[in-house]
Amino acid sequence: MATLSTQLLRTTRCAGRKGITECEIIQWFVKPGDNIAQFDKICEVQSDKASVEITSRFDGKVTKLHHEAGDMALVGKPLVDIEVSGASSEATETEGHTQLTKDDAEAEQPAESSPPAHKVSSSQSTSPRDMTNDSPVKSANNDIMAIPAVRRLAKENGLDLSQIQGTGKGDRITKEDVLKYLTNRSKSSSAPAPSAPMNSELPARPILGLVAKDREEPLTAIQKAMFKSMTGSLAVPHFGFTDDFDMEACMAQRHQLNAWLAKYEVTTEGGERLAKVSYMPFFIKALSVALLKYPILNAALITDESGEASRARIRYRTSHHIGVAMDSPQGLLVPSIKDVQQRSVLDIAGELQRLLQAGRQNRLTNADLQGSTITLSNVGMIGGTNLSPVLVAPTVCIGAIGKLQRVPRYAIVRDPSTGESREAVVPTHLLNVSWSADHRVIDGATMANFAVYWQKLLQNPALLMAQLR
Repeated sequence: MATLSTQLLRTTRCAGRKGITECEIIQWFVKPGDNIAQFDKICEVQSDKASVEITSRFDGKVTKLHHEAGDMALVGKPLVDIEVSGASSEATETEGHTQLTKDDAEAEQPAESSPPAHKVSSSQSTSPRDMTNDSPVKSANNDIMAIPAVRRLAKENGLDLSQIQGTGKGDRITKEDVLKYLTNRSKSSSAPAPSAPMNSELPARPILGLVAKDREEPLTAIQKAMFKSMTGSLAVPHFGFTDDFDMEACMAQRHQLNAWLAKYEVTTEGGERLAKVSYMPFFIKALSVALLKYPILNAALITDESGEASRARIRYRTSHHIGVAMDSPQGLLVPSIKDVQQRSVLDIAGELQRLLQAGRQNRLTNADLQGSTITLSNVGMIGGTNLSPVLVAPTVCIGAIGKLQRVPRYAIVRDPSTGESREAVVPTHLLNVSWSADHRVIDGATMANFAVYWQKLLQNPALLMAQLR
């Protein structure tokens, strides 16, 4: 290294956060021979539930990529070599290591303002052996938009993603696109066999479609995270509570707010227009107000490996970081809206809009996905009435909202002509909500009182407004 006229630096960006041992290279933004500057994008990697774009911390020329798109890069191993010109003779004996620390992993983007850290060594260390790449998907696929599971499927079948037309958003290649390509290729490669004379008295044999072969594939990063968290969560004794409540008042409040948003332009913190709000911002704000009265539902149960009650502690958390379970192209994700106790309904709606867009584009960061103190899942948007949500440790409560239904109900109505009150069947919008709580610290009465108070806030918007600070 010291004898070179230029400095050869290895940029390593897949280490630093406890639990991460490897990152999947989703796509490269550079190739050998490219000149790059500081903060230029190098590649996109996937770790845990979030993808991160790695940027350069040096000005120089890319000389080598240590991995292909779709490879798993081990933590602490070389990722890309950058030749830096104009280095002093003293600097030529310095090897710069840029690593993805825990703070980087939790940031929305890799930190661009921090200078590269240098470790001075008097001798050149031996470079780790490059990972073996047996992927048939070459560098031509680097700029193609596809999630890791789709790239893995193409790799297993020896396909070149550049030959497949994507039908997803922004020409993203989906799993269905790959399967369709496989089906068409199989049909075109098989020559039709000569047919024997068919007995006219017998019906023609139907042509069966292509039967796909069974296959095995490893869990995705999201599935691995869900595997670990749910395995631990099911060891917790759950307590369930479910109830229906009248949504008429909440629906009227939402209708008035959306009519106001249509007339007056309101922008989010990110500068995007907030055209309308769903029911979720009301649910989330009411949940935060209810937690002020029942703070144990926002607590965390801290235990050690022994699991003994004498060593367990309850941590009462003052911040309401409410997780919102959402379906995404990558699977189930649970980003959280931070500090809901300090946000208005419109603030919550704007943040929820940002998280939904980031989830669809696979741009949720570890900071978005961590820190939930309680979770609310709106599965009813897809379907289902009565649900059984599973806790995510160490939180002690989770709620699942079912499908909104218009059903007949008995009610006391006043006849406008006579002024008399009578019982009648009236159409009513009902919503079912199911709660699960950690029965080691939450008893049935506390859970029921909390759920009923949350419902009252939504059924009486004036009561919710009176609780706001």
